[in-house]
Amino acid sequence: MGYYAGDNGGSTHVGVTRQAIRILIYVNGGGQTLQGTVPADAMYDLATPGETGEPPMVTAFRNWQRYFNYRYQTYNRTAHFWVYFNNGDETSTQMEADAAANWSQVHPFAIVTMRVSTSVSPYIDAMEAHGVLSFGAWTMVRTQAEIAASPGLEWSFKPPVDFAARLYSSYVCAKVAPNPVDFSGDPGADGKKRVYGFLESTDPDQPEYHVMQVEVAQQLNACGVHFAATGGYPVDGDGAETAGSTSSAEAAEANMARFKEKGVTTILWAGGSDTSETVGAATLGYYPEWITADDGFDFDDDVDSRVQAPTEWAHAWVISPTTLWDANGTLPVEQSCYDAYRSVDPEVNTADFSLTYACEEYDDLRQLFTGIQVAGADLTPASMGEGFHAIPAHLSSSPEVPACYYPAGIYNCIQDGVAMWWDPSSPAGPAYEGENNIGTWRIASNGARFAPGAWPPGQPTAQKQAHDVANLNQGWS
Repeated sequence: MGYYAGDNGGSTHVGVTRQAIRILIYVNGGGQTLQGTVPADAMYDLATPGETGEPPMVTAFRNWQRYFNYRYQTYNRTAHFWVYFNNGDETSTQMEADAAANWSQVHPFAIVTMRVSTSVSPYIDAMEAHGVLSFGAWTMVRTQAEIAASPGLEWSFKPPVDFAARLYSSYVCAKVAPNPVDFSGDPGADGKKRVYGFLESTDPDQPEYHVMQVEVAQQLNACGVHFAATGGYPVDGDGAETAGSTSSAEAAEANMARFKEKGVTTILWAGGSDTSETVGAATLGYYPEWITADDGFDFDDDVDSRVQAPTEWAHAWVISPTTLWDANGTLPVEQSCYDAYRSVDPEVNTADFSLTYACEEYDDLRQLFTGIQVAGADLTPASMGEGFHAIPAHLSSSPEVPACYYPAGIYNCIQDGVAMWWDPSSPAGPAYEGENNIGTWRIASNGARFAPGAWPPGQPTAQKQAHDVANLNQGWS
């Protein structure tokens, strides 16, 4: 942005002075090993010079501080970053204690939350009580009602769980319900009337999946989609995927036997994940259609999908708000993030841990600085809200760029999504965390994005082409 000359109003809100905007990045789950060691219970002031041997994630955020101050209009204020790493205790009590300590030390204008494992809602709520804005909060687990409780304080690049549910339901109602079976692996099933089974998480530790599944079930029933059978699984997420459990395996066996007995041709899976389900179906020689929903953590990425039974996942589609990752198979990060990061660190190694995890926060930081820019010199939650909501509605320009605008009462960027089909035979870039590199999601309509209710006509496969762009997402949650 160009030069700004004028009075910026000085201290317009907590964390804002005439010279600076105080921004705190909170990394939940410190001490865990994720391609390297995440610091634990450590605060870093990024306005101070970096030290030799500092954690690579700290260096990455130091580079982002340089990048965003240079690229965006901050009205003669310098954005001053701090990064705090939680001690690994992810209980609500600890996160509330973190918020109290961080507030006392930094008094930030805005926080950017990086979720390593669990939800950071307790931390966000405690900070918002001080009038602090939050970015990156939802990862599609907060609801629109929760967001509305703090109007103008919570913002997210990704949509809330309500949007993910509506995106999925609108696809099933428009493209699946009016049409016969189309991509089953069971002999003679294609062309028959669809019979639906509904698969849902019953894991008490993952309540956000239940919220999404209730909304999806209601919306599907409203458009005439009814379930011949339902099935639940008790363990959700990474634990179920990597280690499994007797209860998960037993539940999957019972679910798939019941679905097969009821003649279910099409399994609707609205969020969550468990490899036992596809393994259970394959064991029975049962190959229905699988239509899954991205909840922000699981089925939109290649890593989680490569551990599904490949004979089942060959008949799978996912509906997701995700944007296109590297289309060339060479980067573990989004191309736009890589290009931005290289502008301040031209020598960065594309496979470096710090770059990979820095890119998880790129969209959230970009949204924050867009908000600072559109707010104008008088930086407050109200002026930022006015600026965001003045951005005109527009369609997506490419698979990498979502339709990003803010209708009245809405506080998230993404307003559209994609339908993707699983290509089980495509080598899709480098192996990740010990997994193989076979299989990837391909975006139907060669990458085109659609708003809920604006899906193109016809069966899902009407928009499927062999050359559809591969979305090499290694996990965007």
